[in-house]
Amino acid sequence: MRSAYHRLKWYYGYIVKQCCEHTGYSALEMDTIFRSYFLPPDVPTLHLLSDDQMRDYNLHCEAYAAERIGVVVTGPDDARHYKAA
Repeated sequence: MRSAYHRLKWYYGYIVKQCCEHTGYSALEMDTIFRSYFLPPDVPTLHLLSDDQMRDYNLHCEAYAAERIGVVVTGPDDARHYKAA
């Protein structure tokens, strides 16, 4: 649980934020775009993703940001690669 929480913080605090700064979209708009592409259809919300699913979701969003938007998401490595103890 703790690791999934950190992945959510990474998602909103780095991925969504940096994409918004680059595109001019609001956080809600950017989040909606990512969810429409990468949230599994049988999962209604990010908070129900397992840690592994949230990691994969973030990786997909980061790849999309780099390839389609031109944003290479940056932040502290210890935040991106957080591992549960």
